[in-house]
Amino acid sequence: LGIFPSIFLSHAEVFGDIIFDDGFEDCVVDTLGLPDVPDDLFQDKDCDGIDGTASNGIFVAEDGSDNSFGTQEFPVKTITYAITKAEAEAKKFVYIAAGTYTETVTLVAGIGLHGGYLRSSNWQRNGSRAVIVGPSSGVLKASNIGTPTAVEYLRIESADATVPGSSSQAVVVVNSTGFVPRHLTID
Repeated sequence: LGIFPSIFLSHAEVFGDIIFDDGFEDCVVDTLGLPDVPDDLFQDKDCDGIDGTASNGIFVAEDGSDNSFGTQEFPVKTITYAITKAEAEAKKFVYIAAGTYTETVTLVAGIGLHGGYLRSSNWQRNGSRAVIVGPSSGVLKASNIGTPTAVEYLRIESADATVPGSSSQAVVVVNSTGFVPRHLTID
């Protein structure tokens, strides 16, 4: 097994005397020991049931509660609270279920925002974008982000400007060479 960078496993497979039964439908085992970060193939590389590392993230869903733990079973309701909780618990990922979130989100360096998850399908990832709706002054804000911080598979929608001739800003980025936008739709 050590010579292969990754091995695809179905529910239960046998390799010699080793039986892999991860309890999930499919996963890809990374035999190099690299961390499972959310990827564009939506692969579960550590067999914990999601694309990414479940134990290193906070989960967000429309029907969650900001009084919850932020786990798959008990997600929080807002992305802003998830970022605060991830920072306090030294976690690197915020996993966002498809839905609509009305808020202004301010990034924290090193805590990635990863959309594309379906809570109704046990947090499987298919690229369905969560929608973040906010004011015309900025929905997503990044300031002084020097550490790589991914923001992906999200739709960012800014309210229309209220004064004729003024602008509406969906994403505001200032002095942030670490801001990594990927697969975003910005309106």
